[in-house]
Amino acid sequence: MVNVDDRVGITRSYTPSTTEQQEIFDAAAAGAAKFFTNGFDTESRGLDIVIDHKTSIGANGTLNNILSGTFSKTEVKNVKSILGTEILDETLKGILKMQCQELR
Repeated sequence: MVNVDDRVGITRSYTPSTTEQQEIFDAAAAGAAKFFTNGFDTESRGLDIVIDHKTSIGANGTLNNILSGTFSKTEVKNVKSILGTEILDETLKGILKMQCQELR
């Protein structure tokens, strides 16, 4: 099992909800904002299997065969909140799971 605490990621998109926030966004010519933050933990479990077979072919030949596979599951845990709202929505959680599995 591999645990990563305080993983860096990008937050969901935030839009202004008050007049003061709208003024700040307008001054920055922005309609929405995202932030990089140490905002969540992940837990990965899995199994890697590698089968390697080598055999001679004739007097001067060799055949190498390698078969490998990975079975893994990654969970996003302990998602931090900003102003009472989780920084990751369900879409971002799904993307993170896929990225973690692609890295394996």
